[in-house]
Amino acid sequence: GTPETTVSITPAELVKIKLEKPLVLADNLVVTHVGTGVFELDGKTGSALFRATKEIPLKTGLSFGWLIRTQTTLRTVTVVESFKLPRQNGTWTVDPDTTKVSDDGLTATTTDKHEVWDFLWRNWKLEERDPDGAHEFRIKLEDKDVATLSFEIKKGAK
Repeated sequence: GTPETTVSITPAELVKIKLEKPLVLADNLVVTHVGTGVFELDGKTGSALFRATKEIPLKTGLSFGWLIRTQTTLRTVTVVESFKLPRQNGTWTVDPDTTKVSDDGLTATTTDKHEVWDFLWRNWKLEERDPDGAHEFRIKLEDKDVATLSFEIKKGAK
């Protein structure tokens, strides 16, 4: 998955992913919001609106992932994301320079640097062969644990 050009979130959606208390990773890096959801792409502008949810409909081409809001003075942040599937889907469509797939084919771990603009995010696009069921993102920023996000990809969900 790759970040879309711009991502926005409505205040009502932002409330859904607010942490009870900010997660202080360092003096200059604080996480205030984190969650999973769907990125609704606007074909005209190329931007995406994030809708927070833990139930992702199994729809080919749907863009989903996670979003984090930070308070930081850093310009770039190293992000490590481990994305775990409930069962194998055959093959992963990933960039081999930044993403390694586990021997059992269940987990893809991506390490890269993100420019910081209020939000950090990663999105994936569902493919026809992707499994339904319980999935998980484990996210680290600057080598510090931020969140383990469990969510469900469901057949027939809206």
